[in-house]
Amino acid sequence: MEKNSTDQNNTFKNSIGHIQKEVKKAIEENNSLKIRTEQIETNDSLRQQESVKQKQKNDKLEKTTNYLLTKTTDLENRSRRDNLRIIGLSENYDEKKSLDTILQEIIKENCPDVIESEGKIGIERIHRTPSERNPKIKTPRNIVAKFQNYKIKEKILQAAKKKPFKYRGATIRITQDLAASTLKERRA
Repeated sequence: MEKNSTDQNNTFKNSIGHIQKEVKKAIEENNSLKIRTEQIETNDSLRQQESVKQKQKNDKLEKTTNYLLTKTTDLENRSRRDNLRIIGLSENYDEKKSLDTILQEIIKENCPDVIESEGKIGIERIHRTPSERNPKIKTPRNIVAKFQNYKIKEKILQAAKKKPFKYRGATIRITQDLAASTLKERRA
C-alpha cells in the first residue's frame, strides 16, 4: 500500500509539475501576446497619425492646385482679351483670300462705323483653330483674330451683340475668345 501511495504521490507530483510547466508556458505565451498586441496598437496609432498628416498634406495640395488652376485660367483669359472668335465662316472662302482680308470685309459689311473712325483695322494675327477631334462633325473650323487695339475689338464685339453678322449671305457669330474651362463654367 505504501508503494501504491508512493507511486500515486509521484504520479500526482509529476502531474502537478507538468501542469505547472504548462501554466508557466501559457503565462509566457500570454506575456508575449501582450507585448505583440502593444506593438500592433503602437504601430496602428503611428499609422493613424501618418494618415492624418497625409490627409492634411493632400488637402493643402488640393487647395494649391485649385488656386493655380484658377490663376492659370485667369491668365489665359487675360492673354486672350484682344482676341475675337469668328464661328461659322465656311472654309472655302480661305482659298481665294487671306483671312485678314475676309475679316476686313466682314467688318466693312456689318459695322462700317468702326472702320470709318479707325481706317484700316489693325490685326496682329489671324488663323483658323485646329480641327476638332471628332472627324464625323463637318462644321467649319473657328477663326481666332488678335487685334492690335483692344478698343476696336470691343466695338466690333458690341456691334456683333446688337445684330447677327453676315458674310456673303451666310450668318456668322463673333464672340469673345475665352479659355475652354471658362466656357465650360459659363455653359454650366
